[in-house]
Amino acid sequence: MRVMACLLGVSLCVVGCSEEVEPRSEVKVHAPSTGKGDIFGADDRDERFLFDGDQQIEPMAQASAALVNAFDLGSISDDAWIFFGELSLQDKYGLCDGERFASQPSVPFCSATLVAPDLVVTSGHCLGAEGVTAASARCGDVMIVFDYAYTDSEEQRSLPFRDIPSSNVYRCTKVEAIGWEREPINQDWAVLRLDRDVEGRAPSPILDEPELAVGRGLVQIGHPSGLPQKIVVSMVTEPSYPGVQYEGNTFAYDADIFGGNSGGGVFDLESSSLAGIPTAYSGMNYALDRDLGCYKAGVCADNVNCVHAPGAYSTHAMLNRLRADLPEIIGELSITRTPE
Repeated sequence: MRVMACLLGVSLCVVGCSEEVEPRSEVKVHAPSTGKGDIFGADDRDERFLFDGDQQIEPMAQASAALVNAFDLGSISDDAWIFFGELSLQDKYGLCDGERFASQPSVPFCSATLVAPDLVVTSGHCLGAEGVTAASARCGDVMIVFDYAYTDSEEQRSLPFRDIPSSNVYRCTKVEAIGWEREPINQDWAVLRLDRDVEGRAPSPILDEPELAVGRGLVQIGHPSGLPQKIVVSMVTEPSYPGVQYEGNTFAYDADIFGGNSGGGVFDLESSSLAGIPTAYSGMNYALDRDLGCYKAGVCADNVNCVHAPGAYSTHAMLNRLRADLPEIIGELSITRTPE
């Protein structure tokens, strides 16, 4: 059986199957962040500071956030928070020496995007099991942290991470809406209300477009494997993700992606708007190197099989759901359409 996995922050979910495709090596299963990931050729994940001053991408990065368990954060003063029990990526996943980002800390379980002064969008599967409702979804123990990112190449070598300003830390107070199911039509999105308006950064507009053309420029921003923010410049590879469950609600795109990217932004370069939310992929996060007895990042057609490129749940589909069920939320959002 072939599985296409959601980018779960907690557990693996099977969203489709067809002919048997055996992985070439084993998957490292780690409770806080199992799932599957893809690297296509060279690893294109870059640090946020490399995009400082980019008038298109920098605002997207500033609107992007990490979802963190409340027990992983502690307030040390009125002005600052710290992470408790930070582990390096290498220690958390048993990585081999020389793996990229191995010495960096790994904390967030999912990612999110600011879409209104006190609203973020993330993946539904980050907040509970399939079929979870707004009333039963995780919220009170979820913290939203902005600017969990390195500011320069020197800081990139540091562990533990620097103190986090209180102005960058927010708490979920309500799940306003959520869709997390595979059938009859795939949904994987959620809208969270924060405890106060976010300071010092602009919300991202949301793209309302039924289909993105192949080759359209994209930017993926999030926290792969719980790392400080990483950015990948990408493009659409298919206007709808393979598999009948999606029915056009999800587009395929070319990006290097891991568990933890779930809920983060896939932004449209043309409109500088949020176009999708990562939801599915078919590689592996990390694969066992039997000779070395440690794990390496999954690289498609090298140490893992990747049947499909990643898929992102379309914001157009999410907006349609909100219009039908919660039109009052629509009034809080900035919605864009590209010219015909």
